[in-house]
Amino acid sequence: MKTKNISEFTKKSQYKKKLIPNSDKPRNPVTNKIKQKRFIAGIGSSAGGLEALEKFFSSMPANTGISFVLIAHLDPNRRNLMPEIITHITKMKVSQAEDNVMVKPNCVYVIPPDRNMSIKDGKLHLEKKSDLCGLESCINFFLKSLAEDQKEKSICIILSGMGTDGTMGLKAIKDYSGMAMVQEISSAKYDSMPRSAINTGLADIIAPPEALPMKLIEYVKNYSKQPAKTNVDLKGTTETAFEKVLRLIRHRTGNDLSSYKKHVIYRRIEKRRAICRLKNLAGYAAYLQATPQEIDLLFKDILIGVTNFFRDPQAFVSLKKNAISRILKNKGDENVIRIWAPGCSTGEEAYSLAIAIKECIDESGSMNDFKILIFATDIDKEGIDKARQGIYDKSKIITHVSPARIERFFTKEGDSYKIKDEIRKMVVFASHNIINNPPFTKLDLICCRNLLIYFTSDVQKKIKILFYFALNPDGMLFLGSSENVTDCPDIFKPIDCMWKIFIREDSPFQNKGELKGLVYSPSIPLTMPTDKMLDKYHSFKEIEQEIAEKILVERFTPPSVLINEKGDIIYINKQTGEYLELAAGKANMNVFAMAREGLKYELRKAVNKALTLKKDVEIKNLDVKLSSDYQSINIRVIPIAEPEAMRGLLMVVFEDIIESPEKRKRSAKKGDVQSRQDSIVNFLEKELKYTKKHLSNVLDDMETSQAQLISLNEQLQSSNEVLTISQEELINVNAELQSRIESISRSNDDISNFFESTGLATIFLDNSANIRRFSPSVTKLFNFIQADVGRPITDIISNLKYDNLAKDVKEVNDTLVPMEIEIQSNEGEWYMMKIVPYKTEDNFIDGTVLTFHNISACKELEKYVKEKQDIWDNAVRHADLVIEAMREPLLVLNKSLTIVTANNAFCQAVNFRREDVLGKKLFELCDNKWDIREVMKHMKELLMSDREFYNLEIECDFPVNGRKIKQINASMLSVNGDTSKFILLGIIGLNERG
Repeated sequence: MKTKNISEFTKKSQYKKKLIPNSDKPRNPVTNKIKQKRFIAGIGSSAGGLEALEKFFSSMPANTGISFVLIAHLDPNRRNLMPEIITHITKMKVSQAEDNVMVKPNCVYVIPPDRNMSIKDGKLHLEKKSDLCGLESCINFFLKSLAEDQKEKSICIILSGMGTDGTMGLKAIKDYSGMAMVQEISSAKYDSMPRSAINTGLADIIAPPEALPMKLIEYVKNYSKQPAKTNVDLKGTTETAFEKVLRLIRHRTGNDLSSYKKHVIYRRIEKRRAICRLKNLAGYAAYLQATPQEIDLLFKDILIGVTNFFRDPQAFVSLKKNAISRILKNKGDENVIRIWAPGCSTGEEAYSLAIAIKECIDESGSMNDFKILIFATDIDKEGIDKARQGIYDKSKIITHVSPARIERFFTKEGDSYKIKDEIRKMVVFASHNIINNPPFTKLDLICCRNLLIYFTSDVQKKIKILFYFALNPDGMLFLGSSENVTDCPDIFKPIDCMWKIFIREDSPFQNKGELKGLVYSPSIPLTMPTDKMLDKYHSFKEIEQEIAEKILVERFTPPSVLINEKGDIIYINKQTGEYLELAAGKANMNVFAMAREGLKYELRKAVNKALTLKKDVEIKNLDVKLSSDYQSINIRVIPIAEPEAMRGLLMVVFEDIIESPEKRKRSAKKGDVQSRQDSIVNFLEKELKYTKKHLSNVLDDMETSQAQLISLNEQLQSSNEVLTISQEELINVNAELQSRIESISRSNDDISNFFESTGLATIFLDNSANIRRFSPSVTKLFNFIQADVGRPITDIISNLKYDNLAKDVKEVNDTLVPMEIEIQSNEGEWYMMKIVPYKTEDNFIDGTVLTFHNISACKELEKYVKEKQDIWDNAVRHADLVIEAMREPLLVLNKSLTIVTANNAFCQAVNFRREDVLGKKLFELCDNKWDIREVMKHMKELLMSDREFYNLEIECDFPVNGRKIKQINASMLSVNGDTSKFILLGIIGLNERG
């Protein structure tokens, strides 16, 4: 089991000089903080994905705390409408991603067209697409960076789309213990992407897009209940359930995980518990017991296969300089170098070792023919099977391997790269448990990087002691950057403290007793043995078996070649020179071009038949001309179906026919008969020679035509790929446009209903005053028909008594200042015409808008009010004249007893100017001397109940007459019978002297 997870360096290390963090280790506290706070989900979609996205986000609440990053195949030549479309579906903030933007919770970020996007320390980073990462890989590109940055908090969601983009990204998410969700195939408009993702067998949840949100929320909710501390407390009931889970894993798979650190296993268990939506560990243990398939999924999650070629490149530079070169130098006459790489996962590090050794041998110029044996082992059988194939995704190779190494040690096969045979033959892969199975011995180098960190400290120490005994004297140990040998300082000496390269000490080992118990000493009792456990226990024998099989193949199998459907030779087993030869001219490694005389036609016939029938084809007793004589042979063509990586290839086997002694004797007796038939034979040979030459020419012509057809077919395939990508873009653009059309249609319906319900007459004009649109009600004012759209408004006859319309429209268009004008129609109706600039979404002026609001009712009301006002004004004038003509002092008061009018008689009586009296309160006159309680009482009663009063006697100090007793009369004033809350107040005798 190989991993890139990081534990802290042991502080007691006496060899540690400088800490160089592993590439997967969080490099600052900010990253840790981000991971503890939230999840980030990368959503990959392509053709048909818009419909799935609408269903997904319409079911996703806006306050989950999850961040969403949407990666879609977008046309770089069109404006990205995706953010606008998603905005109408969700209440979350939706925006097009920008470079160096921190991802926030409850937000949706959409990738811009023609950009690749990655994430580092919680920030999005954009870069222009390159040839290495084209349109088909943009989803993989982001998901891989998301996995490396967010680790177990990463989530990938694969929706509808064509092709396989997102599959490798999903694998990366799972490698880092993230969670993978895939749209159900039956609900996908285009199922290629979901199908490819599901076929990996790594998807945690498969459901329709509308069901994914609730499953995602439940997963995050359950996952958040995990203990935040690194040292998990597993006492009491929890410990019992935990041990039960380990027992079930052991019984099902034969692997005892009790030696692993509990918190490492516990985190993986809790993740699966969250996915299964179970409340506690005891419930999950019961679920495991009832569902054996879940045990397989859990075990697959625990086997973290995070690895790459040449992890920590500087470490391999140091390894070549300080370890491999020393091993080569010390070998002397010995030519066997034995290396063990436990926890090899899918083989990348084992092949990296082989490449490094090959480079060192070539650089040293040594004439010694070294035999390299690298034993690469792991408990993950699926990983071992993949490693044996030696085929890796293109993105993984170009990211971690230099172009020079790619050219030298890899061959390109489609979108993948395959390890060349010279490297593949150096590595032997086998399933092996480092705890339970015996170790390899007589080793020159052990490469065990980032495996020990998963075991408890006691088990780590025992494994290092085991390594000591497995290594030759002066053997080397290569550990991960998070590992050390501080617990075994007497048996290993540092060569490079920074990159953890150690050499075996020659001093006698004093603790040999500690080796006891290394081979299979489980802490949890086994209930019953299983076939899988027995297979695991004896799996180390696979190496010897593979070596034995290799010897048998080399010595006892007939000559054979491995070809593709075109006849190109991929692999040659043993010498085939008797049957194949290089033709003159340009080198051609095609089996049909290299076939000897008498073999070419029958060989092509057999290959075509095998390709058509998909089964073995054998041709017997075929005479082939060798260098000096003819030889009878049999040919067998075998189509290869397994493994999947070799499907479509064919094995061509050449078998010589050996005649028995009796048959040779019978042939000799017929010699005299043969001599009598020489003339006939000579004639037939000449005819046959001519026929063969003619057939050869025909065959050459056919081969030329076939080569041209193959070339044309390859061009068509390339064009088809381009068309497929263009089709995806068009599908996405069409979906976006369809969504936009629906939105515009809804907006158009809203506007039409608005105009219909309000009756508001409206005209939309462009910058040239041409009619763009008008509401139905405007036809009362202008003689519009639908065909008038696009014509200047000045060409249309209006029903308005107004001639400056064109001038006013131009003025508003030039000044951008709105205008309001009251105008009248020929029918006498009045309208408020408002002219405003027409602004686009981008704040550009693109014409004017004219609205006509019918204000005829307002005009009638205004006329009525004016008439009433005129009547009132006339009445007031008449009243003023009457009051002024009276000799008796009179006042007119409003309802607040403020003096509105005072006649001349009153002003003379009180010796005040008129302007000094008007506006004053009655009780303020003569320095508040008129503030008489009885008067105020009667005034209030008059205002409330119109109760008039007469001859009310008051005693007051008057400026002219002194203190006198006077009489007051008061009544309400009305105009045309309407009480207006004005009071007429008369004072009798106020103007009398003495």
